[in-house]
Amino acid sequence: NEGDMDDSGGQQDNEDGAPPQPAEASGEDNLEEAKEVEDATASQAQQQLKPPKAKKAKKKKTQISFEQYESISNAIATYLRSRELEGEGQGEGSEESTYMTWGEMVEWYLEQCEATIGDSLEELDNMRKLTNLVLRRLVKVDHVLVVIGDSDIPELERKLAVHPNYVVGA
Repeated sequence: NEGDMDDSGGQQDNEDGAPPQPAEASGEDNLEEAKEVEDATASQAQQQLKPPKAKKAKKKKTQISFEQYESISNAIATYLRSRELEGEGQGEGSEESTYMTWGEMVEWYLEQCEATIGDSLEELDNMRKLTNLVLRRLVKVDHVLVVIGDSDIPELERKLAVHPNYVVGA
């Protein structure tokens, strides 16, 4: 029979002598195209029925140099570690004076930068935001600082300490 398989595993020509046609050319391709057109028009109709979403304002990414980040983080870690070491010398029950809150840490750093900030309120605000971002990264990403006590309290009231395994100035 001409439509049967030959010994090599390939298919022979059809009865009319034409080679067998692939499945796509036999009309299935047209069905697929029709379905794609239907899907496209249906999705367009759905988009038109939905109320337009308010476009989210893109967050402005703050970028600083590594040197600037390193400067802020080393100043904070060094100061916190020195306070911890002073607190150890005072004995038990001095936790209140040993650890600083997030807000106190920001204020301390801004006081250190007072000469570079000058009288500009805009520069002060930018430096405050930058210091908060660096502190957040030191706690959440780099794990240089740890939160002492309950982390459910507001961020500015959290007590911070240098991670015990972190070597300051290394």
